[in-house]
Amino acid sequence: MVALTQGGGYAEKIAVSKLTAWEVPDAVTDEQAVSIPLQGNSAFHLLYTVARLEKDETILIPAAAGGVGSIAVQLAAQSGAKVIAMASTEEKRQLALDLGAHATVDSSTHEDLAARVTEAAGGKVNVALEMTGGKVLQETIQTLAPRGRLVLYGFASGDLENIPVRTLLQNSITASGFWLPNLYTSRGTLELSTKQLFAYVANGHLRLISGGSFPLEQAADAHRLLASRGATGKISLVNGK
Repeated sequence: MVALTQGGGYAEKIAVSKLTAWEVPDAVTDEQAVSIPLQGNSAFHLLYTVARLEKDETILIPAAAGGVGSIAVQLAAQSGAKVIAMASTEEKRQLALDLGAHATVDSSTHEDLAARVTEAAGGKVNVALEMTGGKVLQETIQTLAPRGRLVLYGFASGDLENIPVRTLLQNSITASGFWLPNLYTSRGTLELSTKQLFAYVANGHLRLISGGSFPLEQAADAHRLLASRGATGKISLVNGK
């Protein structure tokens, strides 16, 4: 069984709500399953519930080799969208291409980011996911075509710089926020998306990237890897007792 928690996930045992707990199908391994509740559902609902991504649209996906990003790249590409993936290293950008991205952009520097994204996309994008904030947020907004959709799901930089309302108005841009826990009590919503994601994994349509597993007592090492530029996919903790 896999589950989402509202805290305390590093404990050896924890009580979870039946609304956010699911049996793992036989065709899905435990290592695969651990990516589905948080990263998988986040990617799914960012694309389809919030952004309402459509076939033939162009979408910008940040952290494309990460837990959420690597899944979002695959789902978006398989939906018929043109995916522009951002990642900080050559290895990560190659992984994004292998997962279905049409083009990649180096996100290790913020300089001229909007111009580089626009060049890679062959024009402005219809949808942009954003989870960094600050300068990256400002550059990301500049990549959007008129009537584009901006979906915010984090502020990794710690910079909560305000969105420029004038730019949103002048370009008819829609800005939406997303936080997965708001769906925890939405009966059936996560159950449907989780089952769909399990099916994608079972039939080979979704490749889940493992960033490595650490014993629970080495959680600090897992966090150090997560904070490094070398981390990819889903990093997990394992209780060996």
